[in-house]
Amino acid sequence: MPAWMQRLVRGYASRARLAEVAWEDMSTRRAWIDAFRARPLGPTDVQLQFMRSAGHGGQNVNKVNTKVRAKFILGEHALPAALAQALATGSPLYTPSTHALQVASDRFRSQRQNVEDALQKD
Repeated sequence: MPAWMQRLVRGYASRARLAEVAWEDMSTRRAWIDAFRARPLGPTDVQLQFMRSAGHGGQNVNKVNTKVRAKFILGEHALPAALAQALATGSPLYTPSTHALQVASDRFRSQRQNVEDALQKD
């Protein structure tokens, strides 16, 4: 599981301490977190877009789509409403126009390495 997703789950679990959270709802939240941890994100959970990278690499960067943008659309997944709202208001990765968490990588000259880097970013 990517580091940012681990923090997301921990943050969601810690929000349970808030006074307005009903204790009877806690068992449902904990069950969701356990199920989420048991099944890591797969390629179908994240949309990947590829584009040309800028920077070093000579003429190669003008020809090859090595930059990767990974997008996790909040409305397409069975996220609890409280978690989706917390992400929309508090995550620096959130993009309001797409209602998604987005992260990009053009660190490497290889598309495969940039995909791995984007999915592991904090």
